Amino acid sequence: MKSNTLPSARKSGGAKIQQVKKAIDTHPKRTRFSNLTFLFGGQLLPKIKAALQSSMAKAFSITKFIDEEKKRLPPSQILALAKLENSVIRGDVSEQQIKANVQLADFWKDSIHLFEPYMYYLSEAAKLDKSEKNLTFAAQLILTNLRAEQDEGKLNWKAEQAIALFEKAIELNPANDDLKVGLGSCYVFGKGRFGKPEESMKAFNCFYLS
Repeated sequence: MKSNTLPSARKSGGAKIQQVKKAIDTHPKRTRFSNLTFLFGGQLLPKIKAALQSSMAKAFSITKFIDEEKKRLPPSQILALAKLENSVIRGDVSEQQIKANVQLADFWKDSIHLFEPYMYYLSEAAKLDKSEKNLTFAAQLILTNLRAEQDEGKLNWKAEQAIALFEKAIELNPANDDLKVGLGSCYVFGKGRFGKPEESMKAFNCFYLS
């Protein structure tokens, strides 16, 4: 099934490339940029274009992922899942929403055996619960899983989820060094694993948080 977002994504990427080109053409030190273009054999803008397109291609959306997986479910499971999803929307108190998210997490874990939806709903429940124990459990679960993740889009998304959970846990217990090590590990084994040294450097800041 073709995605309706592809044309707009290409248009957005093209606009960014034009913005970069315009910035180079109008920059006061345009000669320096021109020399760089010459040194790279006229390949500077194509490399920028490739980087932008690669970034867009590697993006991972959990909502789109869940929607695609729901299409594979039999009618009975679709009905059961719809009831659980509606209970999250209708929940007017935090406890109800926490319970519904936990049930959704269990559904994807026990009935469908998919990690991404499971950890997503478990993380949502932990954020609502706001307990150090549950935030840490969800964060460590994701951290353990992402170490073996080979898809860069999923890896970045999982790292972002784990980072958010560790940060919330640290807010509750700033003196917990294990949480800081976990947070730093998200940068080392997450975004830093695919050649992003600036992400790996963030780990050192985590290890020395006051």
